[in-house]
Amino acid sequence: MLKFFRYNYLIQWVVIAVVAIIAWLPVFLRMHGELPAISGTTPLYFLLAGLIGQSSLIMSIIAFVVFVFLLFFFNTILSSNQLSSRNSTFGSLAFIVCFTCVPIDCGSFQFILACPFVLVAMQTMYSLLQTENPEMYLFNVGVFVALASMFYYPSIVLILWILLVMIVWGYRSFRLFLIPLFGLLMPYFVMFAVSYFKRCIPAFFDTYSSGFCGVEIHKISLTMQDMIVLSVLAVLFLLSYVKIKTSANNSIHIRKRIGVTLLLFVFAVFMMTMQPPLNSNGLIFVVLAIFFAMALSTIRKSNIVSVLVLIVMIGALATQYLPLFL
Repeated sequence: MLKFFRYNYLIQWVVIAVVAIIAWLPVFLRMHGELPAISGTTPLYFLLAGLIGQSSLIMSIIAFVVFVFLLFFFNTILSSNQLSSRNSTFGSLAFIVCFTCVPIDCGSFQFILACPFVLVAMQTMYSLLQTENPEMYLFNVGVFVALASMFYYPSIVLILWILLVMIVWGYRSFRLFLIPLFGLLMPYFVMFAVSYFKRCIPAFFDTYSSGFCGVEIHKISLTMQDMIVLSVLAVLFLLSYVKIKTSANNSIHIRKRIGVTLLLFVFAVFMMTMQPPLNSNGLIFVVLAIFFAMALSTIRKSNIVSVLVLIVMIGALATQYLPLFL
């Protein structure tokens, strides 16, 4: 099985697309009525939901299209940064397996729509390793985090991830630390200007003050199914990390990218406490998919691993259909 996904041809992408359709079919079967209540702190998601008339069916179609795009984009990011085999589809395989480990529903859509901006922010941070003039990169990554937070508000904590990465990489200029903050504020400044010309500044401040002041750090609320899924993924993560660390192909740039991803993993766990349940916090699955794809790229004798991946894939797809029978 791994031998099949070691290549990047049309047939591999057809298989990936078919698996994605199979995974999303229960989502369409469960769509009834309108979307759940939407927070005012997610204005772009609120705007999109208003344009489609709060239709859960149309939103699920949009989210599915974005999800398919993410399969291609995620694989491209890993390949271009040498985090997986250049001509493989391991990134897409790992992404779809991780994302379908928990049932996808309306609560998952906010992060799915925010995910393209999160991935672009991640790619921008990887690109900082290859430039001597980071100013524009740092500004852009702040903007991407802001746009992601307008679909899924816990994403705003990723600005702390950016600043922490800068500290770890040895940035010392105070001016550079201000640049991503200015980038973060720019989209919100545009929102403020629109509110000003529409004469609804009080409503703007009320929405954000009540929204952000009401944010609480919850205990991670997990069902028994969530605990089983996370336990399996934790074991696979540890095995993948050991495999990656013992690989002979880790250059200094790859090791730095691994470090950036590990820091992102910490914030992904933190975001799980901000907005339960588990299936609305997809960043943890994005990060795990990176490590799984990296590990798969280093494996040559793949019979046992192929069987394991097939079992995990079948189990993940089964979780999508299980709610239909409960």
